[in-house]
Amino acid sequence: MHLRTTTHRVVTAALATTISIAALGACGSSSDSASKATDTSAAAAVGTTTAAATASTDAGEVPSAASGTCDAWLAVERAASEGPDSGDGPPSPTQIVAFAEKLQPLIATVADGAPNEVADPIGTVKQIIDDAAADDTGAAGQKLDPSNPALAAPLAKVEEWAYGSCGYTQIDVMGKDYAFDGVPNEVKAGPASFKFMNMSHVETHEMALLKVGNGVSTKEVVDALKKDAHAAQQTYGSKVTFVSETSAEPGKTSYTIADLEAGDYVIVCLIPQGGKDGGTPHAQLGMVSTLTVR
Repeated sequence: MHLRTTTHRVVTAALATTISIAALGACGSSSDSASKATDTSAAAAVGTTTAAATASTDAGEVPSAASGTCDAWLAVERAASEGPDSGDGPPSPTQIVAFAEKLQPLIATVADGAPNEVADPIGTVKQIIDDAAADDTGAAGQKLDPSNPALAAPLAKVEEWAYGSCGYTQIDVMGKDYAFDGVPNEVKAGPASFKFMNMSHVETHEMALLKVGNGVSTKEVVDALKKDAHAAQQTYGSKVTFVSETSAEPGKTSYTIADLEAGDYVIVCLIPQGGKDGGTPHAQLGMVSTLTVR
């Protein structure tokens, strides 16, 4: 979720400091991606999704029992995507606690009457948010961190469920060494669920979604990212904003949800080659794409 942002995350939104492009690389580290991704193999994904790796805006009827949960979960996603109120710097422990308190009534609504298939993971997420809101030890950030398997695993289950059950626009994207496949040219504005399939045999990949503001073209941002992952933020600042992120280890599949506003977006992977400090960010190897929302 990215309480997410995240969904994927209370975590990403809470701890991405200024939610800058430079900070996004840490969101998809190999240390936490396994807990966010399902065990779908890349080979299986190819067989079932290659032809469908485009946006589907007609996901069908949403069962009435799931509709209320889907609407409530989307409200959590929206609030989480805003992150803690920390100005231009990293959030303090007090600000993270306040952020968790903001999420409490929203996740309580989700938990109330959640379908049986996701009642347990939603309950787990609620408990972690409640614990963070009540934390007086300074550890709220650790509880809401994406590398915390206790949070990442249930979030992944809920987001996978939402992809198939909530009627959001479905966008299937494949990551490979080093490019994105299946990114549609255009999708409609509104709730969207991204299914990210890592087709690599060796590299962990992420799919970070950035919104490009007025006065900046996606070409400018793409060119900047291909030259220097930090340059885009240094050059464009608040004109490029973080929306959502998910990552997956080789052969795995993960999900993320975003309430897309009309505009232009860039999809990028900033994980360093080989997952090593100092490695070349995948963006500089060509792993950047664009998306227009109408």
